Formats: sequence, C-alpha cells, structure tokens
Amino acid sequence: MRMRVSIRGLFIITALIAAFCYWRDRPRQIANRFVKAIEARDQAALDRLVKDDRRTDDVFSLFGNSATDASALREGQTISDWMKGGVPAEVRD
Repeated sequence: MRMRVSIRGLFIITALIAAFCYWRDRPRQIANRFVKAIEARDQAALDRLVKDDRRTDDVFSLFGNSATDASALREGQTISDWMKGGVPAEVRD
C-alpha cells in the first residue's frame, strides 16, 4: 500500500516547523540586540527593545555619564524562560 502525501499537508507541516523555530529563536535574537545596545550605549535602541513602563535611563544611571565600559552578558535560557519568551541578561559596569 502506498502512502499518500498531499502538498497542502507538507506546506502546513513546514509552516508549523518554521513558526516553532522562529518562536524558539526570537528571544535569543532580542537578547543579543540588547547586549549590543548596552555595549554601544545606544539609548534609542534600548528604548525600542524595552517595552514595559521602565525606561532605560535606569540602565545608564548605573554607569554615569563618563563610563565607557558598560557591558551586558546574555545568560543561559531555561525551559521556563523559553516558554515565557524571555532570556535573562546581566548588566555590568
């Protein structure tokens, strides 16, 4: 007996796999942008990345106006973080 494969079914499976991969990788991409914005001291980029009520002035107030060695480190992502769509990051001076 031959197995029947429909193009529509293959398309749906491909779309579901692509959506899953995007959902899985998106938090890592955003965390990497956050780390690069901190290191570049780009206030506008940080404001675009932070979507809650806190402003990123708090981040730069940690370093002061003269600090040029601001850095951030993306930490490991747990299953819980992944399900919530987040990646923890540590900001250091």
